[in-house]
Amino acid sequence: MSSTSKKCEPQGQPDSAAAGSGWLPPAVLGQARLQQQLRAWAQSGSQKVLLLTGPRGSGRKSVLTELAWRLLCQGGQAGATQTVPCGSCRACRYLKEGVHPDFRLLAPQAEEKILPVDRVRREFVNDLFLRPQLGRYKVYILEADYLSEGAQNAILKSLEEAPPYACIFLTAARPDQVLPTILSRLEVYRTAPYEDTTLYDILRLHGVETEHRQTRLAVLLAAGNPGEALRLSGCDWLDEVMDTGAWLWQQLQQPGHAALLTDGYNKVAALRDAAAGQVPERLHALLTLYTLRLQISLDDLYKQRSGPAAAAAARGQTAAVGWLRDLLPAADLPLTAIELALEALRSFNQALSSNGNFEIGCCRTLLQLQQALSVTGPGPGDSGAALAVPYR
Repeated sequence: MSSTSKKCEPQGQPDSAAAGSGWLPPAVLGQARLQQQLRAWAQSGSQKVLLLTGPRGSGRKSVLTELAWRLLCQGGQAGATQTVPCGSCRACRYLKEGVHPDFRLLAPQAEEKILPVDRVRREFVNDLFLRPQLGRYKVYILEADYLSEGAQNAILKSLEEAPPYACIFLTAARPDQVLPTILSRLEVYRTAPYEDTTLYDILRLHGVETEHRQTRLAVLLAAGNPGEALRLSGCDWLDEVMDTGAWLWQQLQQPGHAALLTDGYNKVAALRDAAAGQVPERLHALLTLYTLRLQISLDDLYKQRSGPAAAAAARGQTAAVGWLRDLLPAADLPLTAIELALEALRSFNQALSSNGNFEIGCCRTLLQLQQALSVTGPGPGDSGAALAVPYR
């Protein structure tokens, strides 16, 4: 664990009142299309074996847990799948207490890095053909990221011959690590990035103050991932990134190189050095912040050229966009300047990944950004002629 991640713990406490009930499964906000697909899948007569993919923190387990509760709830009409768990039937009470005999969640325990094959056989393979004790279904959730090749081979026959009462949900952040023989037997679904407004709702559910500027940056950096937004909301270095980013952004729009290559370089180096040899998360956050700001300028240019209809399909005037404009103000830039700046940031990221010379890469990037941000172009009529790039 890096030194930065030790100080990135989600803040606040879950707001049970906002969730509606303190013990029902995690509220699944967003993912409307995915939930509609899963409801249709649950009501179909097909074999109930699926894989849900998506980045870590994207809510895969929450989505599948909520679906399991709906399948196991006995509060509705016989034979019907509940739209919302009732919370009061025997099945819901058992789920609340973690003792439902027909529900299994297979994930590594604290001391395990992968799911042991013998545990997979005991809790899934051998248990699968024992009929449900309470209702119509038995539900299994398996975290496929932690299944070794041997464990995947052990469950293959069970997936092929699953009884009609079995609902088998696999979840994976890396579907490419799932054996092709497994994938070919599964219905595959994927989580979508969450809207910023939904991320704010999720943060509020977890007791995070969403009016703070740190939270705004956390949501921007999370790129639609609620788990990452929660983690970043607890990082104590977000203020440092914003203060450094705002100061440096102003310097990049000023003439002269002296302050940029001394104070500017030192501030960027400080963000890198704070990682103590680990992943420089603060520096990556700064580069991401600048990339997002330049993408807003690109959207502005697209809006000017294509009119309001096209602008609606672009980023739009969200609260996050307005906040980022205020944090990093800039004049209208021509397309070539925006492309130069974005390419400079991409090249610097690649140099960091390949352990290139940091001082040379950083100074070159600062000079390229200064060249790009000091250009005010013809806007919609920009010819697209390439800018000279003397600092490569």
